[in-house]
Amino acid sequence: MIYLLAVKLYALTSQVINGEMQFYARAKHFYQEVPATEEGMMGDYIELSNIDIESSREFLRKFVGVSHLIPSSARDSSDVS
Repeated sequence: MIYLLAVKLYALTSQVINGEMQFYARAKHFYQEVPATEEGMMGDYIELSNIDIESSREFLRKFVGVSHLIPSSARDSSDVS
């Protein structure tokens, strides 16, 4: 199965225009047009494979450590908030 995802890409810039850094101004503008739903935030791509989830966990461990991440065995548990 092949998924195509359309994403608006902008060059990262710290340029200030009208008192706003353009990186943040563009992000604010982009998300004003996106519905406040899981589908909107994920670009209509809300089903993730386990490999995507585990790869994201590995990436995040570098920044937040292991104790802040929900273990794989607990993610389907009803007692995890």
